[in-house]
Amino acid sequence: MNCPQCNSCNVKKNGHQNGKQRWKCKDCGRIFRESYEQKGYHPQVRKVCLKMYLNGMAGQSG
Repeated sequence: MNCPQCNSCNVKKNGHQNGKQRWKCKDCGRIFRESYEQKGYHPQVRKVCLKMYLNGMAGQSG
């Protein structure tokens, strides 16, 4: 396990958050998790929404 900020392997366990193990770098103090989940809409959905917004189709009430 390496720190994502300074790439040090001098890390220790630092509790849990949302059921995931947290780690703390002893060198730079950064707190991080081993893996991250990307949240949000699928890129294709975002593309369609942006296209609708630019065309003035979003937010219109009937």
